[in-house]
Amino acid sequence: MNVGRRRRLTAGNIFHVLPRKNCRIRLILAVTVAVLFLHVVFLCENLKDNDTSYVQYIQKTSLGRNLTIDSIARIWTWTPPPPITADLYPWCRPEGSSMSLPGLMYIKIDKTSSSTLTGINIRLAHRVGARSEHGVCSHTREHYRAYTRLSADRLRQSSPPLVWTFLRDPTTRAVSHYFHFYVSRQGYGVQYGVMSSILDSLKNFQTLYVIIPPRKRGFSNPGNVLAQVMESDLSLAFLNEAVLQQYNFIGLVERFDESLAVMKILWNLDLGDLIVLSAKKSGGYDDGRFRNSCTKIVKPGDYGQNSKEFKVLQRIQQYLWTDFRSDNLDFALYQAVNKSLDKTIAELGKLRVEQTVQQLRRMRGRVETKCQSSAVFPCSQNGTQQMEKSAKNCYWYDSGCAFQCVDQVVG
Repeated sequence: MNVGRRRRLTAGNIFHVLPRKNCRIRLILAVTVAVLFLHVVFLCENLKDNDTSYVQYIQKTSLGRNLTIDSIARIWTWTPPPPITADLYPWCRPEGSSMSLPGLMYIKIDKTSSSTLTGINIRLAHRVGARSEHGVCSHTREHYRAYTRLSADRLRQSSPPLVWTFLRDPTTRAVSHYFHFYVSRQGYGVQYGVMSSILDSLKNFQTLYVIIPPRKRGFSNPGNVLAQVMESDLSLAFLNEAVLQQYNFIGLVERFDESLAVMKILWNLDLGDLIVLSAKKSGGYDDGRFRNSCTKIVKPGDYGQNSKEFKVLQRIQQYLWTDFRSDNLDFALYQAVNKSLDKTIAELGKLRVEQTVQQLRRMRGRVETKCQSSAVFPCSQNGTQQMEKSAKNCYWYDSGCAFQCVDQVVG
């Protein structure tokens, strides 16, 4: 006999565990479970309706419009220069404020220089906060998909956050993603079948990261929305409505300094607000958080021309130029952002932006010369974890390291 054996409590047997004569409690529990079940069913159906109605809304608003990449590309808003007023940085609100959203929201996409850009986001929060007498502006620093926290109606509130991100060429980003997360961290080899299959799953990766739904409840299945949009030939209308019109700025990794120069002008920033040491200077290791150890990052260029891996990568290039581009909105989004950057630079003045780029590079050069040797990354040059030391030297893991030295150099 199993005298001491406990009966496992589950949703299926909860009513049998209760004393049989306590019928009232059994009835209340039964009704509660039924109500919860109906609520979940209603919520799921409502979210599905949201998905369908949103696609229908996109279809209605784009009716009769012959949209092109050029027509959806926008000019990022230019805020007039000082005189400095208390409202110069309206998005900066102190950490711990009652506002539901942080004031500075960087949408951090994997393998888009995101560690370096996170350092810039945190640096902006600290330096602008000091100028605004808020101490530190509330801000984000972790990875999250935009639709999990943002919606168009929330961005229309009285004090909206400043929302920005950077994109990267979809092919190089996807390959970098594979080598970082699969080859380096999980020990996958460079085999055509495995690699092409995983790359195929990374289609629309950046688009899914940055789309912002119309309402707080959001999408029930963003991937399904994308499929409906592409099937209905509404891709450009969707990118315009769900991405381009919802952001304050989107930059490009391939045009990194130009993008920062535009941010500097648009947001009335100091050059020193945008200067951080690149996280890529850490010696080729990650940030030391995966399995609490330092992982050496393998790159495609590590393989010699006579290796079998090199030959596989040549075949992969063909895949990236053909199949990877089909049903992949990342390419259209990248082109629209690239064109938006062109339009914005033309509006601000090419000479003005180029001069800002040169000033930025000169200041960064001075910072790298003075501060690179004092940077303490979470993983040392030989792969030794040094979290305690780096925590005092960096803003956040491998983001914004040696910031005290940078402060001294830029003033």
